[in-house]
Amino acid sequence: MRTQIVNKAEPPVRWDLPSAVLQGSALTRAQITTAPHALYGIQGKADPGSYTTVDGKPLSAATTSVAGTAIIQATFVPNDSAHYRSSIASTALTIKPSSTTAAIDFGDAKQAIQGFGGSAAWYYSKMSENRLNELFGTGLPDSLGLSILRLRIAPADWNASTQAADTSQWFAELENGAAAQARGALVFASPWSPPASMKIVNMDRSSPL
Repeated sequence: MRTQIVNKAEPPVRWDLPSAVLQGSALTRAQITTAPHALYGIQGKADPGSYTTVDGKPLSAATTSVAGTAIIQATFVPNDSAHYRSSIASTALTIKPSSTTAAIDFGDAKQAIQGFGGSAAWYYSKMSENRLNELFGTGLPDSLGLSILRLRIAPADWNASTQAADTSQWFAELENGAAAQARGALVFASPWSPPASMKIVNMDRSSPL
């Protein structure tokens, strides 16, 4: 005859995330808005005296001085103690930053802002005088007064027969750059892309290298 020992089962326990607490507040069990509960209809409740941090400190000893996440744990005690034993569950408590008053020291410069502007990339025609005055001027009531203009250096396909490049896409941007500069704007340009004839992946490059 053999004796078989059947140990009590440990109920599967879930602890939903509680509401966040404010940085600097005293941490108490009353602030924990959720509690551990068992799955599959196993009845029971958390032991009120078992709430601690993950390292075993009582909540009263925990600190919320630093914003972030605190791991807390508690013991779930099943009603059916004849068949189930207690189970420890844990969850993450978010400590959200407290509101503070910002102080701006305008005398402590960190980085100089040279101006504000925009780009004229793919603007294929010269801007009208009215538009230029609205964007880069300062005399009109609705003038933006932009002080920087970035131009696009469009790809220029090289013609081997004429030994020249097609720079027709540059004309409008050059005119816009000159007009913006005449109104006091800083103008700079940057290459956008190599011409299609220099791209091995382009459709017009069908012959192998």
